[in-house]
Amino acid sequence: MKYSKFTFKRGKRATGLAAVGDPYAQVDIKLNKKVVGHISPPNWRTEGHEFKIRFAVANTFQPCGWKWISLKFAGDTEQAARDFITKNNDLLQEKFNLHRFDD
Repeated sequence: MKYSKFTFKRGKRATGLAAVGDPYAQVDIKLNKKVVGHISPPNWRTEGHEFKIRFAVANTFQPCGWKWISLKFAGDTEQAARDFITKNNDLLQEKFNLHRFDD
């Protein structure tokens, strides 16, 4: 089956003193112009310098109808995370029932 491709949109970077703890901007992962996940950059709260990939999946057991999942991914750059998602596009959409957030 042919699946749509994921697209990415980088958010605004923190400025001033807030930029000390969070030097990178979060990246939204979109599918058909709807946000389905995030690439979270490393910051002072995370161990190491790894970017994290998170998706929202449908879950009927939660009151809101969805929950966050994190993928086992170890990458040092945002581009490595993007490449991982693009490479595994069909597998991710086939395996997970992604929840789409309305803007």
